[in-house]
Amino acid sequence: MYKNRKPQTADAIERRIVQKEAELAALQDEATELELELEAIAQGDMMDPDKVVKQHIKQLKEYNELKDTALNLIQLIADQRQVRLGVVMDEIGVELDK
Repeated sequence: MYKNRKPQTADAIERRIVQKEAELAALQDEATELELELEAIAQGDMMDPDKVVKQHIKQLKEYNELKDTALNLIQLIADQRQVRLGVVMDEIGVELDK
């Protein structure tokens, strides 16, 4: 099946095993989260439109507060270095929402 595959060292095999175990753990965590979400939906917690809207608004407010804080910090850095905000944002790889 893998005739052209080169033999691997024990270290390489061990690294692959560790990597696969980490991937497995991440997938198991994701599966657990999805099961909990499904259970919440089945119990009707997330079916109430008012609850969904309130939760969404709460998350949007939190997002906006975090974004404002981040922009303020970036502006402080730009002011300290006496450069434009865009220069600092380019350096750290951040783009403004369009």
